[in-house]
Amino acid sequence: FLMAWVGLVDREKGLVMPAARAGEASYFLDQITVRLDDTPEERGPPGTAVRTGRHVVIPDLATEPTVAPWRERMLEHGFRTIGAFPFRVRGEIAGALTVYMPEPGTIGDEETALLAELSADLGYALETIEERAARREGERALREAEEKYRGIFENAIEGIFQTAPGGHFITVNSSFARMLGYDSPEAVLSAIHDTRNQLWVRPEKRDEYRRLLDTHGFVRGFERELWRKDGTILWASESSRAVRDSTGAVEFYEGTLEDITERKKTEQALAHSRETMKELLDASPDATLLLDLDWVALACNRVMALGLGKSFTEIVGSPVLDLLPPGIAQARRLRGEEAARTGKTVRFRDERAGRTFDNTLVPISNRAGSVTQLAVFARDITERQQLEAQLLQAQKMEAVGRLAGGVAHDFNNLLTVIQGYGEILVTSLAGDESRREEVAEILNAAERATTLTRQLLAFSRRQVLEMRDLDLGAVVADTEKMLRRLIGEDIELV
Repeated sequence: FLMAWVGLVDREKGLVMPAARAGEASYFLDQITVRLDDTPEERGPPGTAVRTGRHVVIPDLATEPTVAPWRERMLEHGFRTIGAFPFRVRGEIAGALTVYMPEPGTIGDEETALLAELSADLGYALETIEERAARREGERALREAEEKYRGIFENAIEGIFQTAPGGHFITVNSSFARMLGYDSPEAVLSAIHDTRNQLWVRPEKRDEYRRLLDTHGFVRGFERELWRKDGTILWASESSRAVRDSTGAVEFYEGTLEDITERKKTEQALAHSRETMKELLDASPDATLLLDLDWVALACNRVMALGLGKSFTEIVGSPVLDLLPPGIAQARRLRGEEAARTGKTVRFRDERAGRTFDNTLVPISNRAGSVTQLAVFARDITERQQLEAQLLQAQKMEAVGRLAGGVAHDFNNLLTVIQGYGEILVTSLAGDESRREEVAEILNAAERATTLTRQLLAFSRRQVLEMRDLDLGAVVADTEKMLRRLIGEDIELV
């Protein structure tokens, strides 16, 4: 043959690209382009063979009408017989083996069969080469994946493990061993043979975990307590799945473990803090409420719940203003808007059901400085106001007493003078009985005034009371004459 070449199909370019060539006229390939188009110019043997999937043999180029567009050029290079034999790789046409002979009729039936077999062998060889290359690539990718997986497995922050259905570990990574307080994965594998009884603080939780895995095939975020090597407790969150064989039986379980001990401690501390805060709120005598800016209750204490006549669960999450009379609700809303707008504490009083309340609205801001919540403190000051009124009255009475004491003291000085001169006058009227009786009345009135003065001094606490028996009849009789002169004619003294 003058030339033989192997062309491979490039469907993206629409060409049959030379892959190998041989023969003294192989330079001819540099002068031609074999396309996959079905046009007269492209209906040569190689293009036709790869398009149709059948071999093409032209016994004599000089007489074959289909080669008219390029006959002269082919003849100039000495070609008389051409045979193109397609080959397949994995069932698809991949290319063609094309031979050029200098004599007409040199590719008969025997040569056609031989070249067709050779073309098929070529396709098989190419397929084998590709498979080997693909296998080598797959093996390389597998090695890289294994190395990558091993790196992830060994360096992962989370603990990674595989356990058998019987309860022993198949493999664990370094992080898993470190979480449990062991020096290495090998130490874990040699020390723990029964995870249920050796590892789980509450073995019944492991039974629950297995039921979830067997039912759903996976578990996410399963929180549990595990024993560490030193006897302390590790809180862990586990996500795992069941790996089954072709029959559906569980081969092993695999998953990851996250250490959430610190998170649990924080949650417990937060829960304790919330409980303590609730106890403090409930111990407060003031009704206390935490609201968002729509007056929806976020928290409240016992006093507030009693005041509103609702349970804690009925209040939290509900619009508080709906629980108040319309007028009070509107006033509260305006006060809340003022506190939220100004960012300043607002204080006011209001009356509800005959009680007086001293209210304080405290705006609460986020880190950005925006008011997001309101704290409400309401103190019932009804009793305090009553006590204040009583105190004021007592202070008034004390002032009156002091005034009365001062007046009584001065008046007593005057009465002393009156009594002294009255006694002198009585002595000077020793022979005049009628005049002595009149002066005696003056002295009796002064004595009664002195008694009244002592009472005023006792009221003002400036004199100790003298306790003695009193004859009311005698007192009335002594004052009869004075009373008759003082009362009007329309009043009869009996």
